[in-house]
Amino acid sequence: MPNNDQPEKRAQGNAPKRVRFIEDGVKTQYASFFNIGLGPEEVFFNFGNHSMEPGTVRIESRVAVSLKTEKRIAMALGGLIQRYETDNGALDGKYEETAH
Repeated sequence: MPNNDQPEKRAQGNAPKRVRFIEDGVKTQYASFFNIGLGPEEVFFNFGNHSMEPGTVRIESRVAVSLKTEKRIAMALGGLIQRYETDNGALDGKYEETAH
């Protein structure tokens, strides 16, 4: 299990603040599909899996975040992918429809 006591930088000075994450009851789910929707003040992330029925995806979970949080997620994912590709080579991010 990873260490979940992560330092967090605050705008009021650069002293890291410890944040403790409580993960009791958290479920880990795999998603083979996602899409993103935009509301007036939030972004919706929909995660799901392809169904046995062709052309059908079952949405398993939806997460809504503020636009500010979405921007931080995008920046964090961009950095994560950049580090991965530096170590392992470029990823092909093209979406390909799979036959079921």
